[in-house]
Amino acid sequence: LRNFTGNTRRLLYLKLFFKASFAHVNKCPCFSYSRLIHRHPVLFVLITCMISCILAVLPLVLAPLPDFSDPTIGFATRGTTISRRLDTLEKLRQEVRNAEIFSRFPDSLDVKEQITLKKRHSSNDRRKRPKQDKFNENGDTNITMFCSYSPSSMNSMVVFHLENPFSYKSLSALCKFEHRLYNTPLRHGLHLSSAGERSNGGPLCQPWHLASIAAQLVYKENCADLEPADQPFLVELIEKCIPYRRVIAHCLKSSARGSGKTCESIPENCRRFELHMLYNVLVPKDLFQSAQSNATTTLKMKNDSLSNLIDESVIFNANQSFETLMILSVSRRALQFHDDPIGLYNSILFEVESLSNEATMVAIRLGIEEAMFKMSLFRDLIYNVLAVIIILLIIFCFTRSVMYTAACFLCIIMSLGVANFLYTIVFNVRFFPFINLLTLIMVIGIGADDAFILHQAWKMAEKEDGENSSEDVIRNTLSHASTAMFVTSATTAAAFFSNLLSPIVVLRCFGLFAGIAILCNYVFTILWLPAVIVLLRRYNCKRDSGCKLNLSSRLFTMNTIREYGNKLASPSRLLVKFISEFDLMLMLIVSGVGLAAALAFFVGPSLQLPHIDHFQYFKVSHPTERWPFEQKKRFAFTEKAADMPMIMTVVWGLREESSPKQFEPTDYGQLEILPFTLGNNVSVQWMMQFCSRIAAQPFTNSLKLSSTASCFLPSFISALQHENCGSDRCCGDYVDSFNSSQFERCLRKTMIEYRPFLEHSDSGLLMGPLFERRTNRLAMVIVTYISTYNFSYAFNELETAPEELKGAWFVSENLKIFDLQLALTTISKVSLPIAIAITVVVLLLTTRNVLVITMAMMTIIAVILTLSVCLVLLEWQLNVIESTTLTLATGLSFDYTLHYAATYLLVRRAGSRKPVEEIFCKVGSPVFMSMLTTAVGGLCMTFSSVYAYYQVGVFMLLLASISWGYATFLFLPMCSVVCRLSSKLPSIHWPWKRRSHTQGSTLPPAAVPQSEAPSPLPELPPSFAFTGKAVADNNIISC
Repeated sequence: LRNFTGNTRRLLYLKLFFKASFAHVNKCPCFSYSRLIHRHPVLFVLITCMISCILAVLPLVLAPLPDFSDPTIGFATRGTTISRRLDTLEKLRQEVRNAEIFSRFPDSLDVKEQITLKKRHSSNDRRKRPKQDKFNENGDTNITMFCSYSPSSMNSMVVFHLENPFSYKSLSALCKFEHRLYNTPLRHGLHLSSAGERSNGGPLCQPWHLASIAAQLVYKENCADLEPADQPFLVELIEKCIPYRRVIAHCLKSSARGSGKTCESIPENCRRFELHMLYNVLVPKDLFQSAQSNATTTLKMKNDSLSNLIDESVIFNANQSFETLMILSVSRRALQFHDDPIGLYNSILFEVESLSNEATMVAIRLGIEEAMFKMSLFRDLIYNVLAVIIILLIIFCFTRSVMYTAACFLCIIMSLGVANFLYTIVFNVRFFPFINLLTLIMVIGIGADDAFILHQAWKMAEKEDGENSSEDVIRNTLSHASTAMFVTSATTAAAFFSNLLSPIVVLRCFGLFAGIAILCNYVFTILWLPAVIVLLRRYNCKRDSGCKLNLSSRLFTMNTIREYGNKLASPSRLLVKFISEFDLMLMLIVSGVGLAAALAFFVGPSLQLPHIDHFQYFKVSHPTERWPFEQKKRFAFTEKAADMPMIMTVVWGLREESSPKQFEPTDYGQLEILPFTLGNNVSVQWMMQFCSRIAAQPFTNSLKLSSTASCFLPSFISALQHENCGSDRCCGDYVDSFNSSQFERCLRKTMIEYRPFLEHSDSGLLMGPLFERRTNRLAMVIVTYISTYNFSYAFNELETAPEELKGAWFVSENLKIFDLQLALTTISKVSLPIAIAITVVVLLLTTRNVLVITMAMMTIIAVILTLSVCLVLLEWQLNVIESTTLTLATGLSFDYTLHYAATYLLVRRAGSRKPVEEIFCKVGSPVFMSMLTTAVGGLCMTFSSVYAYYQVGVFMLLLASISWGYATFLFLPMCSVVCRLSSKLPSIHWPWKRRSHTQGSTLPPAAVPQSEAPSPLPELPPSFAFTGKAVADNNIISC
């Protein structure tokens, strides 16, 4: 250093200082992780608790709390072609509604002129409006009890099953139920006083049901006046008038208009609107069976003559049981935001139960489903709590330590808190869907698995290293358990993270949060639980004479638990003996089951897409779900509301990509304007031809929407043709010579003049020209049509547009459900191969044994195929929750097989000739307890009424049992067979690892006799091997 001066010497001194410092660090054993835990367990526990508590509290302070008011938010796609266009259209609709950037009408209209135009158009509308009939839709002109209109599917309703519908007892039960609803405190719960429907502002309308109809048919004021003697007359009238059920409404309408020809063939006492309501609204449409063939009935229905609609061959039995409706005089929308929806629902159930067996409630439709679902999400968390308690009891029975069980519980809670911090603050995702709550039960099951493995590894390390080598115990425990736990956690997290590839927003959010939670649980298991075990060990060392890990609590139940444990040991020994003795037979039988599952999977039916457009809140057996799934399609009057036309929209002047946030379903990005002009003659002529050709297509319905509202250009040119030419030259004589500025000026004038008419005729749709608010410049054009059925070939003519009209795009709001279902069918095809590929890579890196990898992958594939077949047999549909669970099948089915595979390599390296016995001795109990905790957690969730909780519970129950069954009765027999047939396994030897054929022998390879030379076994990763004494003798197994 004397040869250097100045800065050079100082740099050399600095270099030597750092070199010496890091050399000291590398040699110093106190920097070992196990040494740190051994010397400073209290520091680890306190720092971990403090950091996790701070990180868990930060999201509660810095971010808004999750909002589950609308649970359907996020169940849509993001990033697909259709979703990009729909998001852009929704953002445009918001901008037009706010009228800050774009406006449908230019801002150059004088207020006085606006009022004059409005009066002129309104007077024309009144002059042209036809006289309304008093009959409206149902022909009812003289009803005293009911409202003067027919009920709709928007009304609240209850479906009853009646054993003898027209008996006096059944009608009295319905009447009693009506009285309880309308004359008790339930009246206020149903908002009848404030939101109930009234006839012309008068008294409250009465509900529609069989008893109220029967009272009118026998000329009674209300159903309370019915008597048993009224039944024969009622049944006779109903049976007599059944053939005319299709023509009663036509007869009443024609009578209201003064024409009675339609009613000539109908008996006079059958011309009752009550009978029309009975036949066509209150009872199922399949109740009245015709003895004629379907072909004859169809021909009669197609005939225009109403007389041919009379069916004399109807078969009807008045004593048969059927379902019937009670339609309440309050809309579902009025009850949508009820304060106590579950209380209202339970009160109605209580009233139904008081009706004895004469009337039982089948389904209910009140509009409170979303509010009930929001409250049930938190109410049914009690089943999560129950699952946690049972799982903790299982951990306690296995470890016999209250403190260790409490530490496992705190580890899971801390991992969820830190996961929420990373999800909300670090990744800045503010949307928290309700399915993220499902992560709790999954993390509990996986956390219990890690707790069992760590506890068992510690016990095995203590047996090998003796009672006083506590530092070696920690090191050997972590070296064996950390990698096994990391592999299972990493594969499960990878299965969760594969949902990030899904275009469905809620699946992305769920995959991100659940994957983070799994990794956090692993980190806390490595940091927190070993330090807790060290503290418990020191506590036991102070109390006991030895230092062996004794987690047993000083409770009087320990002897009882130990006694039951000894009793359970006998069946486990029988199981081990059974697998060892009949390994080949078990392998063939269980492989046959797997092949049968594969055949059923590839040949038989697969998971189907949902057949109804309905977000399922509760289980199918729930009364609120039985209406859309079972009862809705049985009543004819609800079919009219389901016939919604497809609205097609074409947009010019706007880029279809608005770049919204991928994890925020309520964010629609920013609009980007494209250069757009519609002023030269070529563009105008092309747009005119486009509108006329689309209107003439068979897939458009020009009667649903006027041409003025759908495509403005033909009406605009026609209006100019009728204008007198003035100084502004906005008339038909100058249309062909318009430039861009003249065209826009005349368009603005026309839009201002016809604004009241256009606002009245647009049906609330976004259509026509849009202007920039600041400059009044024509910014874009929207053409809207209503389709009849098809959209696949709708707008291929956009390719022929002139250059200034390029960039148009087509979308329809009705394609949102189609896009969601398309994403559901493709997500499994993408996520499952990725999850399986990650599993193969993890197995390759951890086992480095081709045969073990092959056996493990055969087991995992058999688990996935069998699970899929079971879900098909359970009639699962490929919805969002089901798609999520299928993606997780790979990661969660991998755990048990991996534990067996790692232990198999360990015992084979030790030279064991009885792998099944030693595998069960080392990891049999932790694997079984892990399966038991997962199954118990899933079983508890099946009692929930929330559909998502129930589905996840069924999935966890099936997956735990199937995965453990295949791992135990397929993978272990294969290991036993391979061990018996050959001791030579093909291995992958890495170039940086030296192959040692003489390990354990002082002789060179050539000097070792062939009969005595040890068979070359695969190298085992350090994390799967205990560093210490030998595992066991070949013939002696010590558990």
